[in-house]
Amino acid sequence: MFKKILSLVIVLVLTLSLFTVPVSAVTAIPTASTVLVDGQNIAFDAYNIDGNNYFKLRDIAYVINCTI
Repeated sequence: MFKKILSLVIVLVLTLSLFTVPVSAVTAIPTASTVLVDGQNIAFDAYNIDGNNYFKLRDIAYVINCTI
């Protein structure tokens, strides 16, 4: 019984691996950005991906938490 289930799982995994879509390479360019928080410019390490700036949620949460 166990061998039958294991064989089925292996076949399923191998079958699904045939349908995987290759991930295109995304370039994240590190940038230094400032954000105005309570009238102060705060410097953040950000990443520019396809023309959009992405910030670490941890950094934003820390700044917001210190302002409350």
